[in-house]
Amino acid sequence: MVFDDAGRRGGGARLTAVVTLRPGETGRHYRLPVDTDYAAVRAAQARLAGMLDEWERGGKQGLCPVPDEPTPTGGGSGAGRAFSVQRYGMLQWGDLFTARQKVALAALTRLSPASPADGAAKTTSGFSDDTLTLALTRTANAGCSLCRWHTSGEKHEGVYSRQ
Repeated sequence: MVFDDAGRRGGGARLTAVVTLRPGETGRHYRLPVDTDYAAVRAAQARLAGMLDEWERGGKQGLCPVPDEPTPTGGGSGAGRAFSVQRYGMLQWGDLFTARQKVALAALTRLSPASPADGAAKTTSGFSDDTLTLALTRTANAGCSLCRWHTSGEKHEGVYSRQ
C-alpha cells in the first residue's frame, strides 16, 4: 500500500474486507476496513523500513531480514515454469509478503536460533527450536500475500495447500 505524508492511502493494494470473530458466536464476520486497519499497515511499513535500515547500517551482516533473492523468471521447465510471479511485479521472494507479514516472519526468525550441532532441541523463551521452526514455516505458508480465501470453510488456504 502507498500512503501520503498525512497517512492517507494513496494507491497500491486495497483491503477489501476484514474478517473478525465475535466472542460467544460461531463463524466469521466480515466488515469493511476502517482507518485503524490502514494505520496498522502503515505502522508495519515503518517498522519494516526501520529493520532494513538497521540491517544496512550494521554493514548488512548476515542474511537480509526480508528475502532478497530473485523469484523464478518463468518459462523453461521445472519450478521456473510452475512458479512465475515476476509478471505481477514480484521480483524478489520478499515481494510475496505484505509489510505486516514480513515483520511477523522477521520476529519469528529472530526467536528461532540455529539448530545445535548435536541435534538436541534447545529452548528459547519456553519454546523448543522445533516449535519455533514450525511456527515460522506455517506462518510463511499461511501468511503470504498469495493465499486465497476458502469461502465454504471460512478460512484461508496456504500457498502450498494443494500439494
